[in-house]
Amino acid sequence: MSGRIRAASVLALLTLAPVDAAYAQAYSCYRPAELRVPSGYRITEHDRERLVRDAAIYLADMQNYAECLRKEHEHAMDELDDVADRIERMDEEYSRK
Repeated sequence: MSGRIRAASVLALLTLAPVDAAYAQAYSCYRPAELRVPSGYRITEHDRERLVRDAAIYLADMQNYAECLRKEHEHAMDELDDVADRIERMDEEYSRK
């Protein structure tokens, strides 16, 4: 990587820093804790009913987590394309000096 492009990369990243901080706050994906499933021999009917309810919540939370990751990945790819375009434009402008 040439010095021009490396300098452009740093400049582009510094330009994005405030935006990324806001984005990170808005799209932080938190993985739910794994649901602990005890042996069927050691639980009562009440425990089983609670586990079924907890499992429904866990599954919904994991689906939300997966959707958050999908959105985060999409945003990362868009950001990557945007940064690459800006670096290329900067390098072209620099070359025309």
